[in-house]
Amino acid sequence: MAADYERQQIIEIVHPLRPTATIQYDRRYYHAADGRFFFTVDDRLAYGKPGGGCRVQMRDTFVLELKYDSSNDEEARTLVTGFPGRLTRNSKYVNAIEKLYL
Repeated sequence: MAADYERQQIIEIVHPLRPTATIQYDRRYYHAADGRFFFTVDDRLAYGKPGGGCRVQMRDTFVLELKYDSSNDEEARTLVTGFPGRLTRNSKYVNAIEKLYL
């Protein structure tokens, strides 16, 4: 019964919400041989408004993300010092909203 109550609460919160953006991209995965690190590379990013209309393609943009356990923080910092470009936090959703609505 508690699960049904929680499900109903979630439905009441989510029901009035509507999509604000569609986000498409291709993703590739790369794993380190020792299994402690892996990378994802997202490219061919495209943002659109639900229902069509405005669509923005980010042809010259890609997102490289390093994923690892926090116990490997120091090694991860050393690993990324050799990367070209700048290190930033990234949200594809925030990028989509900025490109489509601002």
